[in-house]
Amino acid sequence: MLPQLEYDLIGKKVRSARLRKGFSQEMLAEKIDCSNNYISHIETGQTKVSLKILTQIAYATDKPLDYFLSDTPYASVDYLLDSEFRALIESCNKSTLIAAKRMLEILVKHQKEMEQELLG
Repeated sequence: MLPQLEYDLIGKKVRSARLRKGFSQEMLAEKIDCSNNYISHIETGQTKVSLKILTQIAYATDKPLDYFLSDTPYASVDYLLDSEFRALIESCNKSTLIAAKRMLEILVKHQKEMEQELLG
């Protein structure tokens, strides 16, 4: 079974992209030819945003589509590694990087153990 999209997480990304661009909901709505009420519903996850509208929002806010999916199970691994993780890693000092590496090693070990359990 495929994981469900969490439209509230996509909506939060839409809001973030809109604010970073300095747009009000009304300004973004004008750019993609919809109502500002519709933008509000997208941002709060009350509306399941279509691919067509999400593509238009991405274009209007100068963000790749992957940006809007980065908090969902459908995130592109390349985007996460190239953008999301890079930004986080670059903001860390040396001791935080060492701790993060250790934590990641523990998570990978746990993942492998869980995979082994599933295989029997």
